[in-house]
Amino acid sequence: SRTITTEIKTTGLLAGKYGLKAAIDYDGTKAETETSFGVGERVINILRVYGDDIKKGDVGKILVDYGSQWNDKIDGIRTIVKISNSSGVIGQLQGQEFSVDPFGSGTTIVTWDSRTVGAGEYDAQAILSYAGKTSTNSGKIKIVSFEITTFILAAILIILILISLSYAWLSKRK
Repeated sequence: SRTITTEIKTTGLLAGKYGLKAAIDYDGTKAETETSFGVGERVINILRVYGDDIKKGDVGKILVDYGSQWNDKIDGIRTIVKISNSSGVIGQLQGQEFSVDPFGSGTTIVTWDSRTVGAGEYDAQAILSYAGKTSTNSGKIKIVSFEITTFILAAILIILILISLSYAWLSKRK
């Protein structure tokens, strides 16, 4: 039995899983073997944590953009978003488990029921857990109170004008 070793330069290879196959012919005796090895680490970066303003009392969406730096599919990714204010962590939300394709990117959504919190700006720390690793990033999420819009103000003004005109018309008839 004889052991043959070789060194493979990984400079320039992207992070990921690779295969190696060797075929040997030694004095007419042929043998094949194969193995796999990894270069670098599985990494999923959280690129951004954000969401539209959530109206107080509504269920809103917190979006987490991510990108994989690995050349193979990663399954079983879990999303947790910790919500905090100046008092500390006030809630922990969990999203659906998902997978990401090789060097893939996308957005996962976590919902937040805002009925139990007041209006204001909150910190949202997103955590992706996968293959024994975690990635984190943070963003801001706003809960807004119901505000009277221009449309509602215009409708109220039109109703008041119609009431005034009706009152004036009825006063002239008497």
